[in-house]
Parts: sequence; C-alpha cells; structure tokens
Amino acid sequence: MISATQETQESCFAPAERLSGQEVERQNAAFCNAPLIHQHLDLIPEMILILNEQRQIVFANQKARSIFNQLPQQSLLGMRQGELFNCIHARASEGGCGTTDFCHNCGAINAILNALDGSHDVQECRILAENNETAYDFRVTSAPYFYSDETFVFFTIVDISDEKRRKVLERIFFHDVNNTLQVLVMSANMLAKNPDTEKAGRTAGIIYDGIQMLANEIGSQQDLLAAEDGHLHIRIEQLHSERILNEIIALYSHYECASGKNIVLTQNSCSTEFRSDRTQLGRVIGNMLKNALEAAAENEVVAVGCELPDNNTIRFRVNNPQCMTLEVQQQVFSRSFTTKGSGRGTGTYSIKLLGERYLKGRVAFTSTPAEGTTFMIDIPL
Repeated sequence: MISATQETQESCFAPAERLSGQEVERQNAAFCNAPLIHQHLDLIPEMILILNEQRQIVFANQKARSIFNQLPQQSLLGMRQGELFNCIHARASEGGCGTTDFCHNCGAINAILNALDGSHDVQECRILAENNETAYDFRVTSAPYFYSDETFVFFTIVDISDEKRRKVLERIFFHDVNNTLQVLVMSANMLAKNPDTEKAGRTAGIIYDGIQMLANEIGSQQDLLAAEDGHLHIRIEQLHSERILNEIIALYSHYECASGKNIVLTQNSCSTEFRSDRTQLGRVIGNMLKNALEAAAENEVVAVGCELPDNNTIRFRVNNPQCMTLEVQQQVFSRSFTTKGSGRGTGTYSIKLLGERYLKGRVAFTSTPAEGTTFMIDIPL
C-alpha cells in the first residue's frame, strides 16, 4: 500500500489524507498505458471513475469527461467525486469531500468506503451544488478493483434525476389531488342528500374550499417544474404581510394534515406592506405550513408569523413543536429526501428553490428540543 504524503488533517467522517499530485499522475499513467482498459471503459455509456485508496480520481472514462464539457483527463486527477460536482459540503472543511458531518449520510462516500473494505455496493446519492441551483440524484455502484499491485475503487455513476423527480412529482400530485377530490365528492354527496338551505350553504363552502385546494396543488406542481427548467415567471406586486398570512392559514386549515392541529397567527407579527410575488411567496409559506402540520402531533400548535429583522427585510416563519433528528436536518433541502415514505419529498426543496432563486430571499431553519422546528424566509422589502 502506498502511504498518503499529505499531512494528517482532521475529519468528521472519512479520512482526509490524499496522495501527492505526482503519485496520482503515476497511477493515472498505469491505466492510460493499458489500451484495453482505457478503450473499453471509454465505450461504456455511463460515468465511470477509478478512485485510489484516498478516494481521489485517477481515471475517468469518456462519458464522465463529457459531462464536464470534455475536460481533459489531467484536470480531474486528484479530485474526489463531491468536488467534481461542486457539492456544497465538499469545500466546507479543509479535508474536502467526505470529511464533514454531513458526509455521514452521503450514499457515494459510504459506497466508496464499503468498496475499500472489500464489498460491492449500490446506493443513491443526492448532491446540491454550491450555487444552490443544481441538484443531482445519482445511483452509484462501487466495487474493489485490484490493478498493478494496488487497491482501487471501480465507481459507476448513473444520473437518475429525471427518474426521481418524475416519481416524486407523480406520487405527490396524485396523492394530494385524490385527497382533495374525496372532499369534493363527499361534500357533493351531502349537498344532494340535504336540501336544507343552511346546510346547503355550508356544504357549498366546503366544495369551494376543496376546489381552491385542488387548484393550489395543480399550480404548485406546474410552478415547480417551471422553476427547475428556469422558465418560472415572477410577478412583483404590492402585498400586505398580515393579509397574506391569513389567506394562507385559511387555505391550509382545510387540508387533511391540519385535522386536530391548531394553526395560530402569532400576536407579535408585524403588519406591513412589501413587494413580492404573491403566488410564489404563498407557495413557500404554504409548504412551510404544510410540513409543520404534517410533523405536529394532534392538538399541538403550529405558529405562523412575520417580523422585521432590519429595515430592508421581512421574515416569515412557521414553527411546530417537534424537533428534527440530526440526519433529517442534514438532508432537509435535498430534492428527493423525505420522511414521508417512498416517492414523497419536494416540499422543503421547493421552499429553497422558489425562495432563494426566484424571490431572492434566504431560507433557513432551526430545530431544537426546547423550541421545536422553525422554518423561515427573509425576503427584501
């Protein structure tokens, strides 16, 4: 085994040490000088990386290089897979990719480490790029690979972003639309069986609210697709903070997840005018509220409010009494991550996407046992 030449660095997960550039180039030359290996790997229509024991790239096939604008082989050498895709955590510590607390939950790192222990592995990996505008979903396969008396990892990457997005959107859309339609069907049935004028009026109101919910769900999915494609149009108008919060509370109080929960507008909420996109801000705050309601237990209070942290910003926040686990907190904004079962999970991702890219705000959250979980968005007044 070749020892790492870099000084020992601290790491919260995988070892930080790397081989020197000279050693990596030597390993690369061993593969480039083997025509059968080089040519055969270039024929495979999937991204393939060969990594050394320090998880550095020593060879990338043609498909992998083409993803990065035909980068020459030499420019990839020595990098780790998270650095290749500009993962937001890859440069968060001096040790680089694989060395932060967040890396414990990375499918790619875990697959590579398992291969270095001698096992074949297949995992899914979610990567959010540094600019917060590109989210990757990969299926990665790793296997130990022995060549020229050294140990390497044969690492295959398949982009499953479209597959994951389609499954998630389809599942969410049909689940929520079906729930809303059930409300409309039951209400229509009640209206047909109870011709009393007062009851008919109340039932008609329920039907109207159900139609609003249905329209909101359809619009949310359409806007999310447009936002990911970069085609979402923003319409800035004058808004009133208290009024828009009351509208959102009124709408989401009819959702199934609100049953048995108490939604309150905090008494110290500011009442001020500001400019933003009514629809997309409603989507962001609505998703915060919906997630809070789904997390809250029966009879618990979900608090919605707003404040002015400074003269240029208005902050909207939604709190529920539950605390998220560390694992959930570390992945909460990933596109396909969910705690709601297979096929769910774009709520917090869309909050980040719409709130920051399109509303030019800043999305954040806090989660502690004492204060519960609060999601917030700061947007310019």
